[in-house]
Amino acid sequence: MRNITKIVSGVAALALGTTVALGVLAGPGDKGYAQQKGAEKSGEACAVADSCNFCSTSLVMAHPGGHAETATLGEVVPEFELMDQSGQPVSINDFEGKIVVLEWFNDQCPFVKKFYVNGDMNKLADKYEEQGVVWLAIDSSNFSNVEQNAEIAKEWNIDRPILNDASGEIGKAYKAKTTPHMYVIAADGSLAYMGAIDSKPSTDQGDIAGAENFVARALDELLAGESVSLPQTKAYGCSVKY
Repeated sequence: MRNITKIVSGVAALALGTTVALGVLAGPGDKGYAQQKGAEKSGEACAVADSCNFCSTSLVMAHPGGHAETATLGEVVPEFELMDQSGQPVSINDFEGKIVVLEWFNDQCPFVKKFYVNGDMNKLADKYEEQGVVWLAIDSSNFSNVEQNAEIAKEWNIDRPILNDASGEIGKAYKAKTTPHMYVIAADGSLAYMGAIDSKPSTDQGDIAGAENFVARALDELLAGESVSLPQTKAYGCSVKY
């Protein structure tokens, strides 16, 4: 197993029958819902992860034993186990020795929809999964549940795990600020990239083709046996609804 700090979300232990319907927690009166709807109207980012445009360092609190309590570039990532949309537990330890992409996800966010309406995110994930990369989506929204994730996976033809982190434990451990907020974990378990998916922070699907995809860049370099030349960028999107 990877020698990493263990964080097991209590959400993974929830029975399917205890989940709460999205319509109750994320209705028009809900603050998070209102923020997302405002973003849809304005087309502007709700949050960004850093004050710099392209950063290469990250400061974290250290565990007394020397392990990072939160994700930091170049260090082994925190461990987690979460439930996917089929009700099965998924652990980061399941993918020891593999390159892993973590995609912070919220199907209500227009910045996320941008990459799914025409299947662009699925095409990107499929391209790299064919090369042995593991791709996991994580929903840390406080209204997230397994049933909702199963429904959107079917609607958007997502055949990879969408992990339920409604407690927000894992999102906070990884310092996820936006959806999407992207992470690339190298085969040795260390964090190789964190930040935006691409260079054009908009909700316009037409911007995808002309943007530089930072995740693809990092994956191509790792697969070629090289170090990641741009390990951190400014994430953009809707704020994670902890």
